[in-house]
Amino acid sequence: DFDVNLNIGYLDASYDEFEEDAPGGSVIDRSGENFEAIPEWNVSIGVQYNGQAALGDWFARVDYAWQDEVDLSPVDRFNVGAEQNSQDSYGLLNARFQLTIDRWDADVSLFGSNLTNEEYKVYVVDLINQLGFRAASPGIPRTYGISFTKRFGNF
Repeated sequence: DFDVNLNIGYLDASYDEFEEDAPGGSVIDRSGENFEAIPEWNVSIGVQYNGQAALGDWFARVDYAWQDEVDLSPVDRFNVGAEQNSQDSYGLLNARFQLTIDRWDADVSLFGSNLTNEEYKVYVVDLINQLGFRAASPGIPRTYGISFTKRFGNF
């Protein structure tokens, strides 16, 4: 009735050799740069307990996912504030309690995501040199709610 899962990932993703043509006929050597949005390390762990009640089966689950720092936009060595194009390492804590109501062929869930309300970026568009601005998409903040799923026969 008790499940635990653990995942660990390591990826050494960088360019061995990469030269890019730049305006004016010059060449920028980007060898050794990391790939965009790919963390070197990531770890996740989940714990789930499965039970039975008069209405049907239920489970309670907690999981935590952590990832190493990442570059979210190509690095421009001449760009002031280019450190804003990266995301420091962070972790997200999530939880869910779900009850299956056999009689209704339905599920009712209570859930919470990013319970520690971690602030993080998932995407960066850096146009400082071209248009004078940089934009970032924030990750999803703390979210919680109730969901109801009803199944209608087999298709």
